Amino acid sequence: MGNEHDDPHVVPWDVELPPPDLLQTLIDVYFRDVNLHMPLLHRALFEHQLATGLHKVDSQFLAVVLLVCALASRSISDPRVLAEPGQLRSAGWRYYEMAAPLNRVRIMVNGRLFDLQAKVVSSSG
Repeated sequence: MGNEHDDPHVVPWDVELPPPDLLQTLIDVYFRDVNLHMPLLHRALFEHQLATGLHKVDSQFLAVVLLVCALASRSISDPRVLAEPGQLRSAGWRYYEMAAPLNRVRIMVNGRLFDLQAKVVSSSG
């Protein structure tokens, strides 16, 4: 019998988003710096889906949120984004590591929009 990680659309219980203040900063930075040059996500829809808790029930949307955090982490100086204290190269790595197992859906077989967005966002760093 498998666990929740066997089904790529089930949200694992052990994934944590950044604290609300940091999450909002990361979202702002992502849409200011990353999405501006590669417009993949619609900000109003993304923020609405996050506010309504979609990340709690859809693992692929959670992967997109975590990857937004990972990419934006590289552009801020907040020490909370560092996987290793004092190591600037570790910025965002913890979010990427949490998203990686969620981002393993085979798009051509049973993919959805969030699956594709997660793949593209993860490859844009």
